Amino acid sequence: MKQQMIYHFNLALEPVALPRVRHALRGKFVSLYYPKEVEQKFNEYTKAIKGAFTALSFVERENISEIVKNTPTGLKIALSVVFRLCPASSLSKKKKNALYGSGHNKKPDLDNLLKMIIDRMSGVFYQDDNVIHEIHARKEYAEVPGIEITLEYKKE
Repeated sequence: MKQQMIYHFNLALEPVALPRVRHALRGKFVSLYYPKEVEQKFNEYTKAIKGAFTALSFVERENISEIVKNTPTGLKIALSVVFRLCPASSLSKKKKNALYGSGHNKKPDLDNLLKMIIDRMSGVFYQDDNVIHEIHARKEYAEVPGIEITLEYKKE
């Protein structure tokens, strides 16, 4: 692996926060589950992330696949994510236009948005998220929802 590799890609998905797991009492046991609509979002995210991986060049895919198979000692990944969220549909066009590009300070929470991305990228762009040592993330208003991701692989 080279000393440093940077990959940048966009996901044409509406950012969704990872909700809390649900609990159900089944006989004497408690089972944990996510509602079906959450499972569908998992599948959408996984499909989009695998599509972003497939869109990379052959050499880039090979480099990342090697990292996923055999995580090198000293590997650290810096993750940068920009979540683009649409303003409320009830706002006037003028207010929406004023918001575009500015920081988003409403729900969903940034940490829950990150959990969804980090969990879905595991096994595709890295073996385990314990190699992520740095995260930069922000939410902003945009006309078109989406997720912009930059991964920086560093070997020390």
